[in-house]
Amino acid sequence: MNASSFPAPDGGRRPATLAPPARRRVACLLGLPFDLIDLQQACARMRAEPPGSGAILSTPNVNWVMLARDHACLRASVLASALSVVDGMPLVLLGRLTGIAFPERVSGADLFEGLRAGARPWRVFFFGGQGDVAERASAALGAKGGALSGAGGLNPGRGDLDSMSAAALLAPVRAARANLVVVSLGALRGQTWVVRNHAQLQADWVTHLGAVVNFVAGDVRRAPPWVARGGIEWIWRIVQEPALWQRYGRDGLRLLGLLATRVAPLLLWQRWHAPRADATADWQPLGAGSARMAGAWQGDADGLLERELAHLAADTSASVLTLDLSQLAWLCPLCAGQLLVCQGRLAASARALRIVRPSRAARRLLRGYGADDLIAAD
Repeated sequence: MNASSFPAPDGGRRPATLAPPARRRVACLLGLPFDLIDLQQACARMRAEPPGSGAILSTPNVNWVMLARDHACLRASVLASALSVVDGMPLVLLGRLTGIAFPERVSGADLFEGLRAGARPWRVFFFGGQGDVAERASAALGAKGGALSGAGGLNPGRGDLDSMSAAALLAPVRAARANLVVVSLGALRGQTWVVRNHAQLQADWVTHLGAVVNFVAGDVRRAPPWVARGGIEWIWRIVQEPALWQRYGRDGLRLLGLLATRVAPLLLWQRWHAPRADATADWQPLGAGSARMAGAWQGDADGLLERELAHLAADTSASVLTLDLSQLAWLCPLCAGQLLVCQGRLAASARALRIVRPSRAARRLLRGYGADDLIAAD
């Protein structure tokens, strides 16, 4: 549910009938939100989505993290996603190092195969890829058996975003009545296309899964399970597609830079300033569209912050909601993740969340989590 879907409060009081969004346990890592969910739970979440919702599934890996730092549109697409799973062992290990208990890596390809193994039939439309790979993937899907069947394939060519979003190109995707639209246009361009067009496609889910179309068509072989479990699938991918070594090398160097400038200082701060387990958190409404978070916010297992942010977003009179963090002593990755999810929901109605008067702890922690862009300019 988007923030704009909530009823407006009456006289400054919380409406008794306010329905909070569906519960999500989300953590912030290097500026992106990730659902704390395993493969089985992710498949169940996708099967539970109402037909035709046009929900966005994102599968960020290290490359996505780096692109998101350079391109606000890609980061915004992940914030707008109904489900964002961690695709990459480096991110899983880094998350666990910083206190994020990722159950496991959930790659886009594994999620695709998980849906195939289920009982519910899924119609899949492939959009993008090189040459006729989308059409071949659709044809191959039906021959492979399982719950997935091909609903069609289309290569939109190498045009710009406007030409790839033309009605003539969207019409066959919409007419296919697919449950899942798999896009393969390159992460940056593909995610931008997804955000622009997902609501028009009448699919349950729309996602950019990149190499999945090549796996299904048989052009590229997936790594054996033992390779993926060992966290060395990137070596297999380079052997299959040698041109990838440049991207992996570039992203790896940038990740090392983030480890030195963001993660290492965060780990030191967490070590020396972690609050006691019984430290309390406090939420103080300050008026229309504003509130104060005080004390130590350690986890959001009971959904407190998620509910309070939903109540805050219910006030549609303010285009920018503000959070005063002047008295904040601690903010865990899960609570930072809820701030990003709220920002994504607000963006759907051209609104925003801004942090004002951040304490020293708030600045240090948000910088370590990569979410310091939420802090309003002084």
